[in-house]
Amino acid sequence: MSKYPWDESATMQGLWDIHCIGAGAALKYGDYVLAIADTYNGFEAAVYKFTHEEEDDTVFWECGMKLITAATNPFPDGGHAVEWCLKQLG
Repeated sequence: MSKYPWDESATMQGLWDIHCIGAGAALKYGDYVLAIADTYNGFEAAVYKFTHEEEDDTVFWECGMKLITAATNPFPDGGHAVEWCLKQLG
């Protein structure tokens, strides 16, 4: 697992506020979120899966998610981090 401190459970909004600011990203991809954090070591990557569905009073970035996997090493740029995330989904 990654040395980067990804949260075991989160919301997309929470990921964005804490980990994905700057050149990072929190990208919804179906039932998953590709999380990219821009750190001093490079770009860290993780994949989350939604555990709660949208309801009448919520939007997808407020729904709960669970960490599925995280890269063990950082990437030189965000594009390679996103590519790694997509490969984890098959």
